[in-house]
Amino acid sequence: MVEQGLETIYIEEETTPKPALNEKYPRLYGHHNCPFVEKVRLAFAARNAVYQKCEVDLGKKTPWHLAINGGLVPIYEFPDGTQLLESKILMDYAEEAFPEQGYSTLPVDPVQRALMRLAIPLSEQLFSAFYTMFMKKAHDESDVKNTKEKLQKMEDFLVQNHKDGSSFALGTENPTQLDIHFHAPLSRLEFFRNSCFHDEIFEPIGFDDYPLCKALFEAVQARPEFEHALTKRRPHQYYLEKMKETPSGHKVQLFLPHVLE
Repeated sequence: MVEQGLETIYIEEETTPKPALNEKYPRLYGHHNCPFVEKVRLAFAARNAVYQKCEVDLGKKTPWHLAINGGLVPIYEFPDGTQLLESKILMDYAEEAFPEQGYSTLPVDPVQRALMRLAIPLSEQLFSAFYTMFMKKAHDESDVKNTKEKLQKMEDFLVQNHKDGSSFALGTENPTQLDIHFHAPLSRLEFFRNSCFHDEIFEPIGFDDYPLCKALFEAVQARPEFEHALTKRRPHQYYLEKMKETPSGHKVQLFLPHVLE
């Protein structure tokens, strides 16, 4: 039974009015498939944070959403109407707001924290590389080479910091923010497997040739506390199917309804 006040809200039309404030729980506006929103969900899940979800059709942005931040997600709204934006800010907020719940996604060792911050751009570079392939919807050797180079940099970092008994980026017992950042592009690469982009993207990149990257993806996916926070394969591949139908260079906004497994 869904606890009162935590029922998921859906914003599916441009004319949908802004929901009344939830007087008991904070609310996270986002989309199931959005990697930035997923990062927040995972950070909150690590801290056992409770909030209401509001799923937004990003192809039909409402005037009130556009007025907040141009129609971007995530947006985290408190019962008093205060709003926090940006995934990294919200990941850090989870650490500071719920210090006695769950576990920390920040390494205890200050050197590891510094390494984490230095390595986060590797995930952004990988995303940027294969997003170019994704938008072209076609095989391009230069794009494949660039993506493989970025993936190899991530693999090299994982090799350098590997510790027996852990598949996480810094050899920790629990996932850190770095694992959450790395998982975002790695999961999207894995979701190209057996999708409509399998031949154009997944096969040329050869994700299976990067064993520590694959192990990190699998380790994050296996965490029970993340079960309801992770973006699922089927809704993402459903989005890929719609994306494949559009001309090269065109993007489909994250839409509702999405297909859930």
